[in-house]
Amino acid sequence: MHYITMVAVDVEKCPVSNNEDREVQARIAELEMQKAALVGKKDSLYAGVSLDCEMQYLKSVANPFARAVDRAVDVALEPFCEEPENPKYLEFYDQTEYMKSRYETSVYDCLKFPNGKIVLEYEVQKDFCVKGGKVYQKNVGPLKLDKRTKRAKSIIPLPNYPLKKMYKTFETCIEDFFGMEYNEEYGGYGYMCNPNSFWDWYRIGGRWPFAFLVKESCTEFSEGNHDDGELPAAPEGYKWTCAARKKDIQWQVLIEHKKQRMRKQFHKLQEIFVIKSLPENDCWLRLCDDGVYAYGGIALYLDGETYEENQSRRKFESDSDYLATPDYLVGNGQWHDENTVPYVEGKESRTTWLDALKAFYHGLSDETVLVSVDTHN
Repeated sequence: MHYITMVAVDVEKCPVSNNEDREVQARIAELEMQKAALVGKKDSLYAGVSLDCEMQYLKSVANPFARAVDRAVDVALEPFCEEPENPKYLEFYDQTEYMKSRYETSVYDCLKFPNGKIVLEYEVQKDFCVKGGKVYQKNVGPLKLDKRTKRAKSIIPLPNYPLKKMYKTFETCIEDFFGMEYNEEYGGYGYMCNPNSFWDWYRIGGRWPFAFLVKESCTEFSEGNHDDGELPAAPEGYKWTCAARKKDIQWQVLIEHKKQRMRKQFHKLQEIFVIKSLPENDCWLRLCDDGVYAYGGIALYLDGETYEENQSRRKFESDSDYLATPDYLVGNGQWHDENTVPYVEGKESRTTWLDALKAFYHGLSDETVLVSVDTHN
């Protein structure tokens, strides 16, 4: 799953780095030439995708500020990685007692072969199956049927066979069957894990590269490493970015732009409901008797409601409601989501999460850089 994560980092004023900028642009131009040379060639798809990925990354670090943001986000997110490079974020999860319970109580459907070997039924499911308590050999003859061949008759089914009978000792079972090694340092069977992890890979921007609006004249911004395709048209005099200093983000312009988009969306959904026809190739909308729904059952438009009623029902009531609501928030070495915000009597969890976000943004320095990151787990 992909999640919007807002990361707050400190980035010093970046000096001009024309040489490095030129090197990045030269490499991008080189990759574009390589991609152009692939046109019409057989088996060029994979190579083209590889080139696109490298170009996207280079575009995301095409200026000194973007490169500094890239490094800062890497540092800020490492404590929350599933497999961090720094072992200090890992803890040992001792599974010894749990695995002993599995060893004592687990049963599996097995087959016993003529030589006395007992194997799990699913390990040989390509060749054999059990029907009515009897073993059949699969894909026999020209018609590929399941038959009671001489070989199949020699195999004995062992339903619900105890794991403990398959392995005479717990140590042999956990190492050979479950593939878990004994950890000498911690004195038990288990694995190292980051208890605070919430991502296995990420991209700055990613699926959400249009997080903020800044003025066209703004020089401290990042295009991000986002999916191919054009960004939505920005209001005149502004441009989209997924990383910018708090002071440069045009919050009110962003809010008004979202309001305009929401109003256009409302009228489009209203039209869809009236004509009873979804846009061609749209797999995200659902047309129902009482309105238009998004994938997942969210009611985007209900029959007869006004725009104002629609916005109120969908909890767009104050200006801050029109800002993108991240799933996670990372700042000052901590991460938060809707579940970590303390419960407030009489308030919905989403409202308390929005309040927490507003308080966090308000407490940031104007020089703090906010970065929209697409995290995956």
